[in-house]
Amino acid sequence: MAILGDVALLRDGAGETEAAIDLRTGALLWHRPLVVWVDMIAFDGRNVLFAGSDAVRAVELRTGSTAWELRHPDGETSPASIAVTDDGFALMSPGAMTAYN
Repeated sequence: MAILGDVALLRDGAGETEAAIDLRTGALLWHRPLVVWVDMIAFDGRNVLFAGSDAVRAVELRTGSTAWELRHPDGETSPASIAVTDDGFALMSPGAMTAYN
C-alpha cells in the first residue's frame, strides 16, 4: 500500500488485484487484476513508476492506465540498480548505464 497525495494505491492480501481510492471522497478510482511489478520506485505527481524483472512501467495514478513502458536495454532481465531523479531515471546493469528523462 502507498499513500500518494490524496490517493491510496492498494493491493489485496492474496496478490490478485490492485486498486486506487480517492482519500478525499472515498471513491474507487480504478480496480483491476494485479499486473506483476515488483517495486514502486518513484512518483512524479501524476505517474507511479514500477520496476519489474524486464521493464519499467509508468502508471497514471488516478486512472490506472499505462502512461509508458520501457524494456530494459540489451535484453537484460533485471537491472542491477535503478536511480531516480527529479527529471528522469537511470537503469544500471553490469557494464551499462542508460538514462531517461
